[in-house]
Amino acid sequence: MMSDRLKALKQKSDDLGLPSLLPRPWCQLKAPAADDQIIRVMQWNVLAQALSKGEDNFVLCPGKALQWEVRRVRLIEEILTRTPGIVCLEEVDMMTHFNAELSQVGYEGLFFSKLWSPCLDVQDNSGPDGCAIFYLKDRLTLLSHDDIKIYVPPGRTLCNQVGLLATFSQKCVSQPRAFHVVVTHLKAKSGYEDLRRKQAEYLTDWVWQRVGEEPVIICGDFNGQPTEPFYEVMQNSKLNLTSVYRLLTQGHQEPPYTTWKVRGMVNGQAKVIVEEQHMTKVIGEKQETAEVKREEQRKAEAKGEEQRKAEIKREEQRKAEIKREEQRKAEVKREEQRKAEVKSEEQQRQEVKETVQGRRIATTESCSTIDYIWLSEGQFSALGLLGLPREQDIGSGRLPSLAYPSDHLSLVCDLILKN
Repeated sequence: MMSDRLKALKQKSDDLGLPSLLPRPWCQLKAPAADDQIIRVMQWNVLAQALSKGEDNFVLCPGKALQWEVRRVRLIEEILTRTPGIVCLEEVDMMTHFNAELSQVGYEGLFFSKLWSPCLDVQDNSGPDGCAIFYLKDRLTLLSHDDIKIYVPPGRTLCNQVGLLATFSQKCVSQPRAFHVVVTHLKAKSGYEDLRRKQAEYLTDWVWQRVGEEPVIICGDFNGQPTEPFYEVMQNSKLNLTSVYRLLTQGHQEPPYTTWKVRGMVNGQAKVIVEEQHMTKVIGEKQETAEVKREEQRKAEAKGEEQRKAEIKREEQRKAEIKREEQRKAEVKREEQRKAEVKSEEQQRQEVKETVQGRRIATTESCSTIDYIWLSEGQFSALGLLGLPREQDIGSGRLPSLAYPSDHLSLVCDLILKN
């Protein structure tokens, strides 16, 4: 049933003229035993449709990639491609669509919206965004569930951020053991690091009061990098949590990115423009033409054979300096790629580029790790993880794109619940 639906979605993508989804490797950590009952968990901020456009527009993303006709296909295609038993989603403002699509292939869904969703401020919105949990009914039994409202000091102030807690047991197990799944979405943007710390403290305390030492999985877009205080709160909570995607790297560090986007403004208005590759080519052609003209002028002004030779020598020196600088930059880039280090949002690049039409574009590129799957350490065994796409596969326009419908990458892991 799921494979048939996935085949139909792939055909629809072909009909829309879309490329294949971003290629991503599967990283097998250990082989499962013959009688292991695997729990495959997906974590994904799907990008609310209402928030895909506006003042913080994805300026290098083709306009077609942001159309709902395209995204509605690609979102479900990505989920069914990964075949998760549990799906944790954030920024869901099209819950009716997700319910209709996923129920066809055996999923049941839970949803809790933000209290003051920014989607409601967008014209022609489809309702508030929020968090959702979907699960396959033939594999899992839903024992209970609860909505999560997050409060922070002073005075237990109610936040706009929310979550869901669901308790499951596996159906094909002789002695099923209950386990818990949480999905949440913490406050976004730089400058709110302390608020995210307080939200993480409240969340972990709230979950601890309800599950104690029982096994728990916490998924979410935490909107903060591993260097932020919230990360230490999660690690040091009574829940004894560990981030499963640290297993993806040899040094057990978080991956270099889970989101990679370019946002900006065009002539004071948000507008989708041509891809950065095309802009760079045009700018390069203009610069090359101007340089040739200057060179011709210098030659025309040069007098005598000695002056001509001196000019040639200076030009050769200039070219040699440019070549050395290009080699230096290439070496720096290779070193950065080897280390797989990512600049924080406080180090985001501000760039101004010129388009074919002469408009000027101020863009901000953000590449960071802010999405996580946390597990009760010692309660689960991780068998495998979905790897990240390479930078060259993501492309210069970054995310979202025609090959991927969100600015966040999905995280997927195979787990075994220990006895």
